[in-house]
Amino acid sequence: MADFIGEANMFQCEVVSVEGDSATVQLGSAVLKLPARGRKPGPAKLAARPSRLEIGEPNAPGTLPGTLEKVTYVGSHLEFVVATQFGEVFVISPDVDTAFRAGQPVSIGFPERGPVLITD
Repeated sequence: MADFIGEANMFQCEVVSVEGDSATVQLGSAVLKLPARGRKPGPAKLAARPSRLEIGEPNAPGTLPGTLEKVTYVGSHLEFVVATQFGEVFVISPDVDTAFRAGQPVSIGFPERGPVLITD
């Protein structure tokens, strides 16, 4: 499940393993390496700000597949609503030059500075 709460998308995920301060996290087909922040293996929550996610080509390795539901040009950036297996995800991109359209398959990438495991 993904929810947009204020400034962040929230995802249910699974911490697969923890080695030192690094966690391997499974989010659908995406496998992420994140700071563990004291988490142990098991169910967890992940937060990602809309501007710290990336829209890319469909089926890119290590990404979350989705379909663009809404694309809005806001002058300096684009705002996307992406339908995923976790629900709708809100993404902001500074790339105003690439042509995007509703119904287009895409992937959501998680750059290193993007998602964060949160405590309950």
